[in-house]
Amino acid sequence: MIKILIFLFFVFAFTIALIFLAHITEATDAVAAYTSSRGEGSCPVSGTNCPRVRFWNSSAGGTWGSEINLTNLSSNAVRKNVIKYSPIDEKIVLVALPSDGGPGGYVCTGNCNNVNSWNSTDNITGALWGASSQERRFDIEFETSTGDAILVYAEVNTSESCDLEFLVLDANATSFSGLTGTCINDTTATNDVQYSWVILARNTSNISQQLTLLASDSTNFDIIAWIWNGTAFGNQYELSTSSVLQSREGLAAAYADDNSKSMIAVRAGTVGLVNSSYWNGTVWTSITAFDIDTSDLLDVDWLTLKADPATDDLQGIIIDSGNDLHTYYWNGADWNITSNLDADVDTAVARPADFAWNPSGSTGQLVWETDLNETTLSNITCRPQCTEPEVTISTYDANGTTLALYTNPTDGDTVNILAARQRTNATTVALGSFSWNGTDYTSYSDTVFTQGTGNINEHFTIAFRLVTLTNFTVTLPGNNLTKSAPATNQNRSVASVEFNGSDADAKNINGTIIGNSSANQTLTVSLLQINNTGNVPISIILMLNETPASGVTVFADLDNNPAGGSAINATQENVINASIPVWVTEEIWVWTNYTSFTSSGSVIDLNISSRAA
Repeated sequence: MIKILIFLFFVFAFTIALIFLAHITEATDAVAAYTSSRGEGSCPVSGTNCPRVRFWNSSAGGTWGSEINLTNLSSNAVRKNVIKYSPIDEKIVLVALPSDGGPGGYVCTGNCNNVNSWNSTDNITGALWGASSQERRFDIEFETSTGDAILVYAEVNTSESCDLEFLVLDANATSFSGLTGTCINDTTATNDVQYSWVILARNTSNISQQLTLLASDSTNFDIIAWIWNGTAFGNQYELSTSSVLQSREGLAAAYADDNSKSMIAVRAGTVGLVNSSYWNGTVWTSITAFDIDTSDLLDVDWLTLKADPATDDLQGIIIDSGNDLHTYYWNGADWNITSNLDADVDTAVARPADFAWNPSGSTGQLVWETDLNETTLSNITCRPQCTEPEVTISTYDANGTTLALYTNPTDGDTVNILAARQRTNATTVALGSFSWNGTDYTSYSDTVFTQGTGNINEHFTIAFRLVTLTNFTVTLPGNNLTKSAPATNQNRSVASVEFNGSDADAKNINGTIIGNSSANQTLTVSLLQINNTGNVPISIILMLNETPASGVTVFADLDNNPAGGSAINATQENVINASIPVWVTEEIWVWTNYTSFTSSGSVIDLNISSRAA
């Protein structure tokens, strides 16, 4: 009997260990959020009341992991899920909107394969709609330099000066609890305006907090853009006054890869016109209009827009009210339209087509549904325009309704593009996934996410991990600090270095921070904080001793002699944010030069963190 008990104990312990290891070792190179009608866990009756999360491992051809059933925050079906990875650490945020209109917020900062690692907050805003629809009346995006997340939403109200609202989720916050909204006023309207679509696009520069907000109102049929500067939304610009078909997403925004422009394209009228403009860092350019097909008067239903990772070009797809498929390509100077690539996509009620660039840039893939209840998808390789011959991809079941393609930001992975595909048959609406490796397509199955969603619209999103935390070394005279990648409950790997001034070294203190990267990464001077208790002049020099990659902006001179660096003057309690690109085994120096220390007790704290390049 004792031997049996001992055996059962070891079996139990081994099983628990396997479960634990599965939670801590399962790769999280991308994450998907979606809705399922399958009742289980905290949603035993109606599964659509809970958002679901599933992680993707990029190894080999990639695999989707087990489903995570998040906390039920509503008694109604979740209609929209928007999930994003932070650009500065491994934090994930998810906003899920149920049909009763009050969104729930979820935050995870580590070990996100474990459902208990997700902090949930119910009704983080008021109701965003009175009756459910396919409109997405919110979006969330991170500031690149700070890791603060900005949520913009269209709350149902009667105010004539509070047309949209926003919340700021601080980079160090672990939940949405206690946040309050700030109003955004559409100054072009004097009446109460209700917005139906909200889009946020992120400036990806490591030193930028800038976002672009694009929103479409269902009251006056206007489409308006704003720029977020880290504090407020300003530089309002009206793109269209006649975007009538509000039930479909006739607007798109994306920053060019070099962040030289924030491009927007929107539906204008009902006869196939598109208005575009871009923010050049100072002003909005004059509106440029183009017709998607001069041979007819069909309206624009759906727009997408994606940035070429290799140039300042952009490309997107358009589906019109006659189920025709078009692409529009920005070559850096003007738009080039490829009309009527297909004259009968499966539906225009949803968006059964998308385009994504390969991570190396200049080429991409256009995929769409056009065979109704057959088993193929259509595909064109775009170089960069989508004028190559059409081919078909087999083994995809039933009638496709919504299709989305996502570019993998890591060019070294086998998979270039991940896709989510929703399809319907006689009894169910299922959500599956497939990938493109640069040569072939691979299906993870038509039901890899769920066999039933209860929703034909785009209730799902996929986000790639943007940060890989790695080891780095900080070297000071007589001091060496090695910082390992952080534990799963920490935000980033940080080395904190403190210098103290004294009467003995009042004239000058020089220190060099040297980091040797163990992988492709960026060392970010995330907080250069002067705690100058002596209140004396201090000159700070940040210097890089390597030649950066083409197009990379470096915040200090390239010079092996630290004295040749350009000074960044820092005053008392001034905070400087800056980033240095570092490649494999390269060495970087952050040079700190303190002059005119005239009193003891002057202190400077320098925190350095690592993240993926």
